[in-house]
Amino acid sequence: MATAGDPAPAAVAPYATVLAHLARPSDAARVVGALLGLPRRMARHVAGLALATSPDAERLLAAMPQMIRSLAIATTDRAERCYGELRGPVLWSETVSARTASAGDPGLYVCATTAKAYDTDENRVLKAALAAVARAAGDVDPASPLGAGAHRSPRRARANGQAAAHLLEHRTLADVPVTRVRPRALQRTRAGNRRATYEPAVALVRRAAQPLTADLLAGVADAPTTTQVAVLAAVLDAWPTTAPRPELRTSHGALVAGPIRYEHLTGTTVDGRPVPSAAVAPAIVAGAGYATT
Repeated sequence: MATAGDPAPAAVAPYATVLAHLARPSDAARVVGALLGLPRRMARHVAGLALATSPDAERLLAAMPQMIRSLAIATTDRAERCYGELRGPVLWSETVSARTASAGDPGLYVCATTAKAYDTDENRVLKAALAAVARAAGDVDPASPLGAGAHRSPRRARANGQAAAHLLEHRTLADVPVTRVRPRALQRTRAGNRRATYEPAVALVRRAAQPLTADLLAGVADAPTTTQVAVLAAVLDAWPTTAPRPELRTSHGALVAGPIRYEHLTGTTVDGRPVPSAAVAPAIVAGAGYATT
């Protein structure tokens, strides 16, 4: 496989077509492995490099100093034992029970106190975004030139990963769990009154669902692989607009969308019929009963 340089537009275009037909979310490493025929470790490296050095990752990390100062905060009420002072409204039922259990101490009160809480939907989205960058960087092989370029290097990926990992431990975010982002939480963050503040985190979460770029894949692939991918792209382009749009998913090392199947070793088939070249793709699609429009 080649290292990523500046591939010609003609080489990039087929990868752009394939990525446009990927189902979301997708496992980027599995997609790279199926499309380019890379071993799992190398595929994870390429996928990790794509996300950890992406413009969205750079923008998120650059925005973090301001975001940390503008985090969404919720308030929670909790019962707290107070001795000789009142820190909030007295909870008399709890106070009587507490005094009974402590030999009737008249200076004991149970008060409702208010505390700040950073465990909000917005901060869960933010922490998920930072965790995605840190995980992606962890998949990057610092000694591998695969996929490296002027603005996309293992060194840069590792630096971004370390910055994200450090921010995950910030005192304001330490108690916010790293969880899978629920669609409802993402929607609240996108539509909330702090949407401008959290927009870089939302963009990163969306990028993480499919971080690959056509120029990266074209730069990594060798010439025979690009020829094979061009055949798959030709089949996708020839697919009739009146039929459901093909959505590629990984399956046992292949990319599959209904009757369309791509394997790195054997190329593209439609209903089991091989497609030997991009030029004959429209005829084979039509011959299989899927008339082009």
